[in-house]
Amino acid sequence: MHLRKLGTGFAFVALVGQPLAASAQETCITKVEARMGITYLAPVLIDAAIRVCTPHLPRESGLLTLGPPLADSYRSLGSPSDGEMRSLLNKFSKTEGSEEAETPTLEEMKDGLVEEMAKDVQAEECAIAEKFALDMAALPPVNVLGLIENFIYIMELDERKQSAKSSRTPIKPSIFCS
Repeated sequence: MHLRKLGTGFAFVALVGQPLAASAQETCITKVEARMGITYLAPVLIDAAIRVCTPHLPRESGLLTLGPPLADSYRSLGSPSDGEMRSLLNKFSKTEGSEEAETPTLEEMKDGLVEEMAKDVQAEECAIAEKFALDMAALPPVNVLGLIENFIYIMELDERKQSAKSSRTPIKPSIFCS
């Protein structure tokens, strides 16, 4: 569970399994859709961290004791419908040169995320996840979602700048609609 990868996962890498800047000219995410995806993913990621880290943490750890109510607090913000999430996933299901690509179901996406997080997880990474969960629990969920949203925008811009710098090409358009 790499923290940069996990943060970028909030930016829909977890949802679509492709780089952030892919197809940016053709497809973009509105701020409303970004918030919807983050709201959906927050409890999914918390639940996944609990599942993955349970063997690495003591039973009385904050992640294991506070994690389930924390995930519920994000669910209480109003989870997007499966249809809304499917629509968001479908925006990124096409690859260059193909008309249709098979998108995973929401359950497959959740399972894949847990599987990805579980690869080579280390106890010290679970300690970091626990600290993150404790910090999240101290703030209102809507504020945490706003912080994550801004973090994603910064990471996405940095990724596009780094890509342009390393390939000496102009910065690609943002995945986020203006």
